[in-house]
Amino acid sequence: MAGKKFDGGDVVDNAYKISVTAYNGDALDGIDDVQFVLSQPQMAQLEVENDGVKIKPLAKGKVTLTASWLGNDSFGANVTSSILLRLDNQAVEVENSDQLFYATENQYPVVLTKDIMLGEDATAVDAQGKPKVQDNLQSKIKQTPSTFNTHFYTSQGNGDQAVINYLIKFDADVYGNGHYINADHFTTNTDLFKGPLFFVSMGELASVAGQDNVSFLMYKNGVTLYDVSLFGCSDDSLLDAQSGQSDLNKLNTVGTVLDINASVNILNCRVSNGRNVVRVYGGNQQGDHYFIDSLADNYGCDGERINVKIEGCVLAMAREFVLKIGANRALRASDSDQPPLTDANGNQLTAQANNLMQDGEDGYFYRMYVLTDLTVKDSVIEKSGLFCVGVESNFCGNFLCPDGGLSVPGWQGAGGTSFASVLRLEGDVRLLDWKKINLVDSSTLIEVNATGDDLGSVILNALRLNIGAMLEFVQAEGHPDIITEIDGEKYVHGGIAYYGGGHNYGQLDLSKLDSNLQKGLTEYLINISILAGSEDADLQKQGLFLPMAAGTDDFRFYLYNSSSPNSYQKQQSSSKYDGIKAL
Repeated sequence: MAGKKFDGGDVVDNAYKISVTAYNGDALDGIDDVQFVLSQPQMAQLEVENDGVKIKPLAKGKVTLTASWLGNDSFGANVTSSILLRLDNQAVEVENSDQLFYATENQYPVVLTKDIMLGEDATAVDAQGKPKVQDNLQSKIKQTPSTFNTHFYTSQGNGDQAVINYLIKFDADVYGNGHYINADHFTTNTDLFKGPLFFVSMGELASVAGQDNVSFLMYKNGVTLYDVSLFGCSDDSLLDAQSGQSDLNKLNTVGTVLDINASVNILNCRVSNGRNVVRVYGGNQQGDHYFIDSLADNYGCDGERINVKIEGCVLAMAREFVLKIGANRALRASDSDQPPLTDANGNQLTAQANNLMQDGEDGYFYRMYVLTDLTVKDSVIEKSGLFCVGVESNFCGNFLCPDGGLSVPGWQGAGGTSFASVLRLEGDVRLLDWKKINLVDSSTLIEVNATGDDLGSVILNALRLNIGAMLEFVQAEGHPDIITEIDGEKYVHGGIAYYGGGHNYGQLDLSKLDSNLQKGLTEYLINISILAGSEDADLQKQGLFLPMAAGTDDFRFYLYNSSSPNSYQKQQSSSKYDGIKAL
């Protein structure tokens, strides 16, 4: 129950009417013999009317309203009825796009009463009577400085271009009541919603993506989303006209659905349909302090760390990663030797060791280096073009270092080692992403448009990243169970990828994951240089050149294998949402 509502263009006080009828549905002559009691009278103003009660929220919280027959004591009866109400006296009821834009821009908590298609009200006409939909949509798009690595732009004097577009910023709670908010009108309009920014770029020939445009931002601590569905675009917008099947390539320019850089809760929600669906990156919220030049400049992460909880949710349909995790701070590479993080004694820490927090969360590593602490509990993560979860680290190959060997404007100095993220999986977390190996499409991580046989094209083509081929090499090198073969088709699980090529200090905590879901979730260390052993000449070049762009450290993958109880066959035969409990 929201304490406010819209009256025309104004926000006014709101009250709710609760009707009272007989148990069989008949109307009552009156309710003079019924007593109404609130469990916490200070929470709401109660006014008894002829056929029910009017309630005006006065506070935020839960309260029980009980109706009792006054004849109970005289007749030894127990004729009562109770209802549990959630009240928010500062929240406003919202039923359309314009109201939602107004409410969120003025930082009201929101109670949805209808499904909302953003931009549905953009129907005004110009002096000639022509629709001004494009202009009206454009006026709703807002911008904010990128919080990720913007060195490529600032090094060329284009720092003012290092901004991302976004539509809605949630600075207060949202109570969805099962309704959705859909950004389709904006995100499928490529004239409006272009992206992502470049991490580095070589004109139109090759690029690595940075932060993307966003439908929904959460940059304020303490905000909770309850029971709302957020769509980057409509499901129908993904359908291929010929096959009628969803085409994830249609998500290339849709942007990120939900971008989080604050300590928030996402409860009982569905989030879907984006290049990346949920992006959780802590630190550097103002966008002006991504790099530190030495560990002596590091003041620790306690003041900026975000603690995020995603519980009882379904996250789905990403061109790349359904859940993308990282940090908005990095230690800049001073030379081609990638800079490692150190312990309290100055000893270098090994990135591949997934036990850097063994000294406890109050230990040195956690305090000094962990910017993002994310817990995912009792949720489903499904349908990606790459992996369910991607934990990113800043690229740090020779090409991106000050003394690098490839002279491309804006590349030198972009390399570094990201600060750490912690991903905690708790309870019943289902990574439902078995797919044919030829559908593991990593082409958007390093986008290459070069053609031809000249030296430049040969080098650029050698920068293509082929994760599917890497997995097949791992199978051939002694891990046959990483791939499942059924009827001549190869299937692989799209689980969790710790990638970036430079040192990736991300941590994975499975200690509270259901024991059956831990079985068969296997760690694989794969170095992109493995492709140099291919008989395919193009893959050989990739194995040689990719480390010069990304870095020389291993990628880490946590995948279910063919012998796992969570195999491809199990996914095909299971009811994927059964047992996921509402809070």
